[in-house]
Amino acid sequence: MPLGPVVPLFEYLTRVFTTTSRFSRGALEYLRTVNSRVIIIDGARLVEQMIETGVGVRTRKVFERYRVYEDFS
Repeated sequence: MPLGPVVPLFEYLTRVFTTTSRFSRGALEYLRTVNSRVIIIDGARLVEQMIETGVGVRTRKVFERYRVYEDFS
């Protein structure tokens, strides 16, 4: 029984690259040419996800902001 074409395993893997700063233009251009799934997380996105999930962060103080309605009478 023929098995058909065998697809290399690396095409099914998802790679994650993280930086605490930003990826260079050259790195982003290179990643567009790679024939596999690549997730890139730069510093800003990393911090957003850390805050969103509560991983690696702690709340120190919470401030509430109020706005007075201008048409309040």
